[in-house]
Amino acid sequence: MPKASDEEKPLSYRSKFASVTREEFNSMKSNIPRTMGYMQTPLRPPQSYLKKHSREDKTDHNKPVTCLCRNRNPKEYSKIPKASSALADPPKKNYILENIQNSTNRPCTAPTPKKIDSRKGHAFELEESGWVPKYTNKEGLVKNLKQLLKRYLKLPVHVDTPFKIKQKEDIERRMDALQRDIDLIRENRDILIARERPSTAFY
Repeated sequence: MPKASDEEKPLSYRSKFASVTREEFNSMKSNIPRTMGYMQTPLRPPQSYLKKHSREDKTDHNKPVTCLCRNRNPKEYSKIPKASSALADPPKKNYILENIQNSTNRPCTAPTPKKIDSRKGHAFELEESGWVPKYTNKEGLVKNLKQLLKRYLKLPVHVDTPFKIKQKEDIERRMDALQRDIDLIRENRDILIARERPSTAFY
């Protein structure tokens, strides 16, 4: 059996602040356990409860505006003239009687004649007999020609696809037809349109 050596072991390192740290740690201890919080949340006293009308704006909006003129003596103000004295000369024109006469002598307004396509459909005003039809004065041909010209100018310069070629030819054909109709109407003052004869063919 080896004998135990009588040599003393060296002391382990001990910080000089160990006693101070221990005292500080013991002084920070409390009776409250270290949990997420109190076991029972303490209630507020009744004096700190929310009172009625405590959050309203306390500025007095209904307080009348005080100015220097209100502090003066009311006897200093000049007397306001009465309404009767302001209108001493009554008007010579009787507006009430004139309005009555104008309303009685005014001719009655007859409703404009209208045409309705169905019981709950659109209403169209009817023109009186003998008037020039509106479609003769319309500029629909020139307007359509301008629209087609605008579309024609928007086409690309290089037309390579069959769809673009067909579109360009269609616009040119329609523009030529409109130009012929415009020239025909402008050159001839009176144009007679013959009625179409009913076909006698049997099927």
